Amino acid sequence: MSRHVTTLLRCLFLCSILTGCKAGTGDPCKTDGECREGLVCARSPAQRSEPLCTVLDVAQQRCKLSPPCASEGLCTPRDGECRAGGDADCEASEGCSRHGWCAASAGKCVAGKDADCQEAPVCRVEARCTAKDGKCVIGGDADCERAAGCAAGGRCTLREGACVIGKDADCERMAGCRKSGACALVNGACAPAKDEHCERSLACSSDGLCGFDASTGQCAPRTSEDCARNRQCLELGYCEVSPDRQCVVGDCSKGLACKEAGRCKNEGGICVVERAEDCQKSEGCKRDGKCSAAEGPSGLVCVKP
Repeated sequence: MSRHVTTLLRCLFLCSILTGCKAGTGDPCKTDGECREGLVCARSPAQRSEPLCTVLDVAQQRCKLSPPCASEGLCTPRDGECRAGGDADCEASEGCSRHGWCAASAGKCVAGKDADCQEAPVCRVEARCTAKDGKCVIGGDADCERAAGCAAGGRCTLREGACVIGKDADCERMAGCRKSGACALVNGACAPAKDEHCERSLACSSDGLCGFDASTGQCAPRTSEDCARNRQCLELGYCEVSPDRQCVVGDCSKGLACKEAGRCKNEGGICVVERAEDCQKSEGCKRDGKCSAAEGPSGLVCVKP
């Protein structure tokens, strides 16, 4: 054996002892374990096709500056890729704040606990408030009740993976119950179902729609007393209830519009002021000093002199 071959074999032997014959900087690799100490297997932005053994600090900086670090928590170089190296990578990412992916698992960020999901918009907007199999999902009625769709749209019950209107109690949570009496589940939608629903609604106190009309499925006036609550009773004289349960103009001289605002004459189906004497007899004259008649946009109105 020649002296040169012997020298080469000795060098290879020393290499195996000192470095384990591991790859050096710039050498191809597949895993971190193939690279020498202080190096990791990482892809270069300029050479994406093949990972190379790279100085650890350089590889870490590349991963931290890459878009997937900010969006998905893939901030740590490992075995040729940027991965989630721990919960800290995930917690600093948009995936955590937006989707609840705040825990590292197998190099990726996932939903690890319910609290992470509940703090993210996916809970408030989509009712996905429970962590399951690494994702935020709708875990039950409680999740639906947390979401905005429950208060706004009555979607408070979980059915077949989605939040839906499932019972009367869901409708009672809605603004429509307080506003128009839509407090019961009827044929899959919220609607009034009895007088009580209408009586406690704003539609009763402001518009006189205080009774349930089974023929229309809506709230409607029952009596002239209900119509007297209607704003148009005072303004236009719609103070009498008709057989089809509508507020209509009756005898203007006996109505609230005449007593309060001097609108004592029925003209074209509307109660109007006929003369100044009507204003002077009105409660508006005594209370507010509106004792004179003046031309308004739609005829005479009572005004202060």
